[in-house]
Amino acid sequence: MAAKLAPALLTLLPLHIWACSCAVSPVQYCESAPDPSNQQQAVFVGMVREFYPKSHEQMNQLWDMFYQTHPELRSQQGDRSARRVAGLTPDDQELRREFIRFLWGESLNSVEREQLRNGDRQQLDRLMLDYRRRARLQVLENFSHAESPEFEAFTNLDGPSCGFDFVEGETYLVEVHRDNLDQRWKVSSCSPPRLASAAPDEVNALRAWKVGLQPKARIFGDVFSPDGHQSPAGITLSLLGGPQLLESTSDSHGKFEFQNLAAGNYQLLWGATTLRSRSVDLSSAWCARVLVPLDSH
Repeated sequence: MAAKLAPALLTLLPLHIWACSCAVSPVQYCESAPDPSNQQQAVFVGMVREFYPKSHEQMNQLWDMFYQTHPELRSQQGDRSARRVAGLTPDDQELRREFIRFLWGESLNSVEREQLRNGDRQQLDRLMLDYRRRARLQVLENFSHAESPEFEAFTNLDGPSCGFDFVEGETYLVEVHRDNLDQRWKVSSCSPPRLASAAPDEVNALRAWKVGLQPKARIFGDVFSPDGHQSPAGITLSLLGGPQLLESTSDSHGKFEFQNLAAGNYQLLWGATTLRSRSVDLSSAWCARVLVPLDSH
């Protein structure tokens, strides 16, 4: 019964904080290097040692445990449900506060304890302390502001609220940002961690950047037909700006790439009947993604 009550309580959170409104880009780190002066950003490679709670299922189990140790609150929640049917608005602030204390215990920092003690319903909705998860990672390579051997980061419970699903034992390339409200490091699906094994180029570029070397850059992107769909294979693109003219041909998915480029400014050219061009600045970036629209015939 308690597991059924937990989702009912979570539905009391305002819908606008559930919607993930970010636009996820396939490029995360190579378009701009980490800013060493930005104390609110950290970039590192880390192995996940612990992820808590791991899923909605585990969160429901924790609600079960909570009601077992707080049986008086179970009956109160039942009373609130009846009042909701009668058209009254229940006040679940104290119930949420107790569950948050049960969920996080002594790991709440002093700022969070103060917020929990004095926050009204709107503040609790914004904080989402009862809808977050904690990842503890062993730092394997620090690129920016992850000097400690263990790093703690928080994310929301699911994708609709921009949460990210870590897997214990996996190694990720991670970018996190510190929240000014509670000084916790946060990670989201807006700038999602990636398995380090799936991002070797970016890891190698970060290694080169850290020791002061200029990583080799690349330009890549997608060719689109006038109807907005990706074009079939065979579209030729030319690149000016290096020591010689380079060419690339789009594949069956409309994708193209120029690799191993030196830093500088380039001109991308395409078009069979009408020649079109676009400037690409790689003077300070390691990569650039370009969308190439084709003219209608």
